[in-house]
Amino acid sequence: VRTAREAVTGMLETTHWQRHLGQWRDFLRTVDEHATDSDHSRAAVAAALERVREALKTALAADEDHAWHRFRISVKELRYVTDALGDDDDLVKTCKKLQTLLGDWHDTVVQLNLLDELPGAPVHDRLADIITGRKSDFLSRTRKLLIGHPVFDPEGSAES
Repeated sequence: VRTAREAVTGMLETTHWQRHLGQWRDFLRTVDEHATDSDHSRAAVAAALERVREALKTALAADEDHAWHRFRISVKELRYVTDALGDDDDLVKTCKKLQTLLGDWHDTVVQLNLLDELPGAPVHDRLADIITGRKSDFLSRTRKLLIGHPVFDPEGSAES
């Protein structure tokens, strides 16, 4: 009986897996080239920023949980892309602040959903009011952080 290690080693030595590993090495080499290409890096940040601006426009117009959640996810993407490229420490810091506020906001959305699933209790309405107030506060603080911030201009008129 062959051991699991021998079975895996035998599988990796097949033509199929050797070809697949070669393709994987080619992919990794391409990724490395793109990561060091400043034009590609700028394009990645610009694309992430455009997604943030579009998501923000939608969130501000619709003012509903799903739209704010999409904005939250786009901010996370922008932060990770910008942070990985080491391009803009101020933008990364602002994204971190937004992620904290929007993460706290999202927690209140989840809390309200969980509260709705519980059987009614005398304290239910009071808890819903408290959580709804916190939810509104987090979005208000998010909006204040965005006001006058050129990078997050939903009209896209600012350059990053």
